[in-house]
Parts: sequence; structure tokens; C-alpha cells
Amino acid sequence: MITETLESLRMTLPYRAIHTVGGPHKYFKNPPIAKKLTIWSTGGLGDALLSMNLAEAIQEHIGEEVVFYTRYPQVIKMLSDLDARDEKKFIPVGRDCWLTVNTLALFNFQHNFKGFRNPKVEQIFLNYRSFISKGDWKFLVNRQPFMENITGIEAVKLGLNRQTLLFSMLGVPFRPLKKSMKSSGRVLNKKYITIHNGVDDANEHVKDRSTKNWSTEAWKELVSHVSCAFPELKIIQIGGQNSARIEGVHYDMVGKTTLPEALEIVSNSSLHLDGESGIVHAAHMLGVKSIVLFGPTSVPFFSYEDNVNIVPKFCNTNGHGCWWLKQHWTAKCPLGYIAPLCIDSITVKEVLDIVLEEINGSVLRSRERHTRGSHSRGHRQQGR
Repeated sequence: MITETLESLRMTLPYRAIHTVGGPHKYFKNPPIAKKLTIWSTGGLGDALLSMNLAEAIQEHIGEEVVFYTRYPQVIKMLSDLDARDEKKFIPVGRDCWLTVNTLALFNFQHNFKGFRNPKVEQIFLNYRSFISKGDWKFLVNRQPFMENITGIEAVKLGLNRQTLLFSMLGVPFRPLKKSMKSSGRVLNKKYITIHNGVDDANEHVKDRSTKNWSTEAWKELVSHVSCAFPELKIIQIGGQNSARIEGVHYDMVGKTTLPEALEIVSNSSLHLDGESGIVHAAHMLGVKSIVLFGPTSVPFFSYEDNVNIVPKFCNTNGHGCWWLKQHWTAKCPLGYIAPLCIDSITVKEVLDIVLEEINGSVLRSRERHTRGSHSRGHRQQGR
């Protein structure tokens, strides 16, 4: 019954699309030719990081600097040499064309656009045109974000995911999202794990609990068990204005850090626990393993292989969930349930067993590394 209801919602989406975007913009009769390709990254933190990765690859591929507009310019500047600017200052005046990037890419042109200066940029556009000409991709692109659920389904059919789809669309060589952060030395000098229970500040319509968040009662119970099992291990909660506080954590940093500071805390974490969020993308980028509790979003499209991805037992059995089947899907279950029964179907015991296994495993791996290091040092001493 649930699967049929989800399929029914997907079938009605083409008629629910609010508007079509893209194509010539007629507001400016004679705009000057832009000197650099502009990339406008829309969406939340995860979207910004993945778009940053793409923008760096494009910049390297075309051999000239691009301008990168985002909601998070300070975060991007910490991680990249891109010319990152605040999206609030982005206006199309003076741009012959720009590339809007989120889950999908969209080329935007001024009304009198006559062509690309850089032949490599033109080739990217031709690759893009070729990609969206296959199947229903043009229809999906022009109705974003209201077709993202089906976008995920179609991408997975092609063997693509949230990381690789944009690269494939533009014909740009794929590069994994990997970065490191410089430490300020202010991070806790003890072993700790991090927890995040919120949604990105970009989700301004979420006033209470998001459909992507596990219940605070479940988090509280999990924290209690983990603290008892590993009394020496500290638990740090990070988050912004949309995060619900979890009782029992050792350090409550909700609303007490900037986003770059929160990412620095995550970068030194032994393990990160979260729903599917932008912080998970950041943790992956920084080489930190996450245990991710999936709810309404697509597991095969958004998950990383090096994480532990927990699939809900209710509703999300097809793997793609109900994200974007209604406009405010993060604020209210699209199927009408009061609570997000998908993520709530994940039990505390299930998560606890995984957490215990991961922490015990990391302790053993650490001891093995220490033992190997001791042996190798001993051999070197004998050699001298």
C-alpha cells in the first residue's frame, strides 16, 4: 500500500510542477560579455560542498578561473582556492551565461548570448545538451527541484549518485570529494564522537522536527547507553538553529559555533552520528566515518560506501523514499503521518549495536597500529 501511494505521488508530479526555469533571460537588452564562467550553487551545505568539488574540477578542466556563488562563501574559502562569493550578491547583470548547480546542472543564458569564449566551456555545454537529450532528463532539469525524487531514481539506474551525476552530465572527469582542514588547536584534546540532530539552515520552513531527524527521545537513550559502555569517550553535539538538543551529551555546542568551527570539530571526531544531512557530506569530505540514519531521502542516491547507512524498515523499502514528493517534505511527512515513521522505524538497539561495533573496531585498529609501530621501531633500532 505504501509503495503504491509513493508511486501515485510520483505519477502526479509532472502536473504539480510550479514553473519551468532556464532558457534565455529577457530582462537585460544588452549585457556585457562576462570574463569568467559563473557557477551559482543553490541549496544547503551538502549541495555547496559537492558543487565546490565540481567547480574545482571545471576550473582545472577549462584552464581558467571560475566565479563561485554560494550561501556558504566562508566555508568554501576555508577549503578551496575558488573565488567564492556570497550568493546574496549574485545578479545576472554582466553575465553572458551562468551555470546553476544543485542536484542537477542548468545553463542560463542572457537573451542576446552569442557563444562561449572558451571552447572547453562550449564542449561542457555540448556534453550537457547530449546528456539531457536522452530519456526525460530535459523534462527533469527544467522542473527542479520538484522532480528530484525521480531524478535520484533515474540516476541510480545509470549507475550514478549524488556525487557523480553532475560530472556525468557535464562530461567533466570525476574527482572524489576529499579535503582537509587546518586545525586551530581549539578542538577538544580527547577522543570523542560527534552527533548532529538537525537540518541545514537553508530549510527555513522547518519550525519543529524535520522528517530527516530521529526523535530526541531515541537520541537521548542512545547517548545514555554509549556513555555507559565507553565512560572515557566524550560525546559532542553540534548544530545550528534547526537542531534539537540531546540530553546527556558531554558538550552541547548547538548554536555555539560558526559553521567552520563545527566542521573543525567534526574533522577531529572518531565517528559521526547523524541523519542524512550536509554535515554527513562534510564528514565524508574530511575522512570521518559516519553512521547515517536515513528517513525520507534516497539511500542509493545519497549514501557513501565508506559510511554505515541504516535503511528504515517502513516506507523507504524501495530505497528512494518520499523526498520532494511535496514541496515542504522536510517539514511534514508527504504521506500525512504526524511523525516521520520511516526514520522512527530505526530502533535504538539497532543503532547502538552498530555504534558499539564501530567504536570497538576503531580501538582494536588503533592498538594494532600501535603494535606494528612498536615492532617496526624495534627492528630499526636493531639495524643500527
